[in-house]
Amino acid sequence: MSLDSKSDQVKGKIKEGTGEATDNQELKLKGKIQDATGKAKDKLEEAKGKSL
Repeated sequence: MSLDSKSDQVKGKIKEGTGEATDNQELKLKGKIQDATGKAKDKLEEAKGKSL
């Protein structure tokens, strides 16, 4: 797990939580997308490691 992917996941969770607390659906969705991006980066790195 790289720092970049973990950073995306944490930022996404923060945005998602803030969107939930403020009833801001756009921010909540952006947070979910950023979290998913971080998870995808993590899976890609994992796959690269297995193929080497």
